[in-house]
Formats: sequence, C-alpha cells, structure tokens
Amino acid sequence: MLCKNVLSLLSEFFDEVLDAGTSVQISQHLDQCGRCRREFNRLSLLHGKLNSLKSIQAPNFLGSLVEHRISEINENSRRR
Repeated sequence: MLCKNVLSLLSEFFDEVLDAGTSVQISQHLDQCGRCRREFNRLSLLHGKLNSLKSIQAPNFLGSLVEHRISEINENSRRR
C-alpha cells in the first residue's frame, strides 16, 4: 500500500473502523515504513492528550441553537 493511501486512512485505522483486509495492509505497511509509523504514533499521542482534557459544560443556549438550526435545515429540505 502506498504511503499517501495509508496516511489518508490512519484515523480510521486508529478507530478500528476499516475492513479487516485494509487494516492488515495498513498494519503491514506500518511495520515496514518508519515515516507512516511515526505519523501513526503522533496520532495516537494526540488522541491520548485529547482524552486527558477536562470536559466543559456547554452553554445553556447551545441546545436551543442546535434545535433551531436543525428545524431550519428540515424546513429548507421540505421546500425542495
């Protein structure tokens, strides 16, 4: 598998959402390619750092804003 293909699929590979065949190909590529392996390690490190962040409470108005926007989208799609 080419590096450009592997790099474009690293997130999906990390999240384990790829089919088994593609996952095996990427795993084999990572075993042989230091550049792609480093990028995967960076992704893994970033994921770990993001998971360690404290969560924050969303502002109260955000739920209403999202509901309003969804209503607008649904209304626009019905007009078509």
